[in-house]
Amino acid sequence: MPAKTLSPDVVDFFVSYPWPGNVRELENLIERLTILSPQEMVMLHDLPQSMYHRDQTASLRDEVLRGSLPLSDAVDSFERELILKALQKTGFNQTKAAALLGTSRRILRYRMEKLKISENSTFSDPTKLSE
Repeated sequence: MPAKTLSPDVVDFFVSYPWPGNVRELENLIERLTILSPQEMVMLHDLPQSMYHRDQTASLRDEVLRGSLPLSDAVDSFERELILKALQKTGFNQTKAAALLGTSRRILRYRMEKLKISENSTFSDPTKLSE
């Protein structure tokens, strides 16, 4: 097998990924990428989709239990993710998003202001939430 290199984006993604399967997961992924990637350089789009859609709740839980993230920050991040997904699913219609979340529009607006969520809020990369 010819050697492969990892793009800087892939390296950054690997550093931020929680690796729930530890080193075995990394080893298996490198083997898979070596065999299946058509180019010499492995790009983000070569990674399995399941890595992009990892369980955000499990990741937050792990960070809190490691002591690297305060519980209040984890709760805010989880709430922000749910609100953003509901807003995106409803085309940023706040009334529909509130109904989807089982809350009132007034409470949704309050939480959006608290978490600084606006129509410009997006997920900037597959592993982190941002404004």
